[in-house]
Amino acid sequence: MTDDRFTPDPPTPDPATESAPVPATDPAPGRAAPGALGLGVALALTVGQLWALSVAANAWLAGDGETAWWTAAFSAVCFLLVLALWRFATRPDC
Repeated sequence: MTDDRFTPDPPTPDPATESAPVPATDPAPGRAAPGALGLGVALALTVGQLWALSVAANAWLAGDGETAWWTAAFSAVCFLLVLALWRFATRPDC
């Protein structure tokens, strides 16, 4: 008769033949700093884009069309830079 509560210990790996498993959450060596830098740049550009949109909306409502268009263009450039950064960061060879 076997006891269902008893489970044998798994075999211990031989350190000479097997390597320890690497957690999936650890970045590859040298990859954490560039990822953090890219995230910081993307966040700064996103904050700049939102600031430019609010300035553009205020300028447009105040009747200053020239400032509104320049800040809207700046916001579009920020969006394109973040998009390019995202495309560059998600490349497999990067």
